[in-house]
Amino acid sequence: MSDNGSERPPVARPVPVACLSCRSLKTRCDGGRPCSSCQIRERECSYRPSRRGGARIRRTRRDSIQPLFSPFEVSVEEVHPQQLAIENFIEPGAGLLHLPEFLQDSDHIFDSLFLPSVANVPGITVSTPMVRTYGSDYAILEAYYVYIHPFFPILPPPIHTPLDLPANLRKDDIAEYEPSSPLGLAIAAVLTLIPCADDSNYQTQESLLFRRNYAQYLAQSALESIEGEKDMPDFISPSTALAEPRDELETHRFHQEVPQELEDIVALDILSFYEYAQRGNLKKMQSRAGQALVLAMALSLHECSEEDLYSEVKARVWWMTYISMTQANIVSNSAPTSSALPQRSVTKYPFVQADSEAFELFIKAQQILLTCTQFAAELVKTAKANDDMFNVCERMKALEQYVEGVNREADTWILQGSPTSPLESSEEVVSRALRCMARIKLNRFCAFYDNPVFVGKYCDLDSKPPTSSSPSLSAYEFDSPSPPTGLSSVLVPGAAGLLPFTRHQSTKICLKAALNIAQTFNDLPFPNPTGELCMPPCYLTSVSTLAAPRLMPSLACCAMQCTYTLFMVHSRMDSILLETRAASPMAENLLIRLRMGLTSVSTILENYATAFEALSGLRDQVRGIF
Repeated sequence: MSDNGSERPPVARPVPVACLSCRSLKTRCDGGRPCSSCQIRERECSYRPSRRGGARIRRTRRDSIQPLFSPFEVSVEEVHPQQLAIENFIEPGAGLLHLPEFLQDSDHIFDSLFLPSVANVPGITVSTPMVRTYGSDYAILEAYYVYIHPFFPILPPPIHTPLDLPANLRKDDIAEYEPSSPLGLAIAAVLTLIPCADDSNYQTQESLLFRRNYAQYLAQSALESIEGEKDMPDFISPSTALAEPRDELETHRFHQEVPQELEDIVALDILSFYEYAQRGNLKKMQSRAGQALVLAMALSLHECSEEDLYSEVKARVWWMTYISMTQANIVSNSAPTSSALPQRSVTKYPFVQADSEAFELFIKAQQILLTCTQFAAELVKTAKANDDMFNVCERMKALEQYVEGVNREADTWILQGSPTSPLESSEEVVSRALRCMARIKLNRFCAFYDNPVFVGKYCDLDSKPPTSSSPSLSAYEFDSPSPPTGLSSVLVPGAAGLLPFTRHQSTKICLKAALNIAQTFNDLPFPNPTGELCMPPCYLTSVSTLAAPRLMPSLACCAMQCTYTLFMVHSRMDSILLETRAASPMAENLLIRLRMGLTSVSTILENYATAFEALSGLRDQVRGIF
């Protein structure tokens, strides 16, 4: 009973199917025919069956041919030009291919996806595009452990060796099952980007577009589901909304060991990487990671000092959310605001049974990387402002000494398992690669003085004009005290002499780091869909010729830094050999190692680009310098 003696109206539960008008306007529907909301507003009230959550009936192919092409069926050439203008690489893509934005509502995306296409026209034989789907939440979770968990271990470890159990969905069919939770939808969106093992035409324009748009439909559905959980019933007056009790609806838990309130955070973290690797949109990457961070801090996940049933789960969700936020800052070359990341976290590091220090090393490497990224930006800012370089150079020496000690320790690590082990912990491998990337970030400006290599802006690497040729390095001297290009244009007179390392010293430091990164790429595990130990690489199935792609690509920026160093040293070696016209066995050996390193980088980006379109831009740039 309320204070005035009248009973409060019961909070209505959501109806199984809302009418189209209420769904489009995001208002509460009572399920009537017509519903009360449409009656009051004198709207047309019509229904369409829900497509989300549970088994559904296949629809037959339509006999009548409607418009042959949906609004999404545009040429891939429109977003895969041979050469993009420099400004297209800076924001929001930072060197990634930035996919165009179309209709944002998931219902519109779905309708556009499943309109009849040219494959339905009699007399025309065209292979029907297909996408990867899964028949249950269990199958989606298994696939998460196969493809995502080794590289982004945000959920509890699996209790058994996971297997990939996909179901192919053709363009003229309807999925037998779609997840209903935001987390299930977010994971499914990323998995959809993996080509079907049975699709021999997965590289065609139509297949690529179908995977792209179906993934975007699932990603948008995940976001709408997160927002829908916060909706307020229509019958609650705005004047009394704050006083009304909000009953939390009991919904299906995607993972039985993960509390319901943590699932939205995990979904947003996964969608953050989706925006980066698939859409090429750094602003949305930062936005999704920022949302996840806000939710995590609202639940005080960064202050979990007491042990309870969910301590380990909370630790994983918190620290991987931290990784997502800092990764967004690193790839966009921006500093996190003081109000975003907490100055101190008391939450313990997650535990990995195979290696109790793996998570701690991984997180500390990310922190070093973030520090060095911010230092690189500070170096250029100081030089451009003609400020005193002394303090910056002293900090460079201190950072180098610290990172040098960390890397000496990393060189002693013994990696467990093999690249094809079924779901062995990979945190130590990723940590080692990130430490090497931190060293490259720290020393690259001193080693090469920002001489641009790539067309477009990658991480904090400057771009060269699209029409310029490869940089000529014939005039470079390894002990030259002054830079010929790049940073020299902003250094004050004599500032180059203040830098704590000669070009020769910095080149040696960067080269060692780059070669270590290239080797680490070879050590990085493959997803193992079959659960059987095999020779690398692992393929999607035992009869497939397509290597299983590594998802959650936090090392793409690292690959570009590695390529930068290897290419610059290779160019210098070519220049020296051209002038001396004599090659020593030592020089030939170094050239071979450089080419092998570039091949390793190209291979990792090729593997990433199997699933992610935006990263194909990075792959193409690396291909272009061979």
